[in-house]
Amino acid sequence: MWSARVEPELDSFYRGATLVQDYRPWAVQLQAQGHTVHTSDASFEGFDEVWVFPGRQKQAVLRQIARGLLAASSEGTVRITLHNRGGASRYEKTLRKLCPDLQSTSKHKCRVMTVRRSDVQDEALLHQWVEDGAPRFLEELDAWTQPGAFSWDRFDKGSQVLREALPVDQLKGTVVDLGAGLGLLSRPLAGRSKVRRLHLVEADHRALNACRRNVEAWGHPELQATFHWLDVTTEPLPIKSADVVVMNPPFHEGDKASPAIGQAFIRAAAGVLRTKGQLWMVANARLPYERVLEDHFFKVRKVSESRGFKVLVAYK
Repeated sequence: MWSARVEPELDSFYRGATLVQDYRPWAVQLQAQGHTVHTSDASFEGFDEVWVFPGRQKQAVLRQIARGLLAASSEGTVRITLHNRGGASRYEKTLRKLCPDLQSTSKHKCRVMTVRRSDVQDEALLHQWVEDGAPRFLEELDAWTQPGAFSWDRFDKGSQVLREALPVDQLKGTVVDLGAGLGLLSRPLAGRSKVRRLHLVEADHRALNACRRNVEAWGHPELQATFHWLDVTTEPLPIKSADVVVMNPPFHEGDKASPAIGQAFIRAAAGVLRTKGQLWMVANARLPYERVLEDHFFKVRKVSESRGFKVLVAYK
């Protein structure tokens, strides 16, 4: 089951299945139901039936579908489920380049496409889809990345605003990057000798793998970097007495704005900072984070506001 997530009606169906999930919040939910969860960097082969529930980003979707087909046995069956609003009809047309005889059914605003592994007619295209969605070094970022990760092909605007405002020369000791993504926000910190330890916390396993490669390349020789695949909003952080936390917390859950995520990040930051430690964060200028910051920190001030984002610093 590729990109499996908790669905009550599927729980019994999941029993005995191999579940693949790179997004930590959904992996934790599945584990809480008693399931074993694998990340997508594991190897899979020889399955008689494979289900794929792809995401949205095109290269990532096609890679998931292709890896699902490659995980099937020679006579195996692969079923791909996509929401109509997620481009189901477009992906069906694309899939017919691999298998003109695929079966497709629509119900409840979704489409299920069924492909037999033996009916795939273009093995080269199949492997090209895997390669197109694979981890890569992107010259424009000067960094490792992977399609499907947040802001995988650009430095997102909010993190840019925060990195420009960070007093990099003044930050030292143990630094925590919550929601680290590819590690781009921490790049200038990783190269500073006064930053001795760097904890990078990220929910997307694909992004965390890229982050590890990036920070290992950017870090100074004595830097102790630790990488955590964790859900900041629900899991305790195995970090104590940090001097600095930097973060650009997500503010959407699916299509909906959710300030509660950023508020949970703030509480997590407060929990790992030592007395007199600093939190540097960026947020959409309209989001009301000041109240929760004032509840958990001694002093809060707005450093700057530009391009629709505000930079806040809070002192423990």
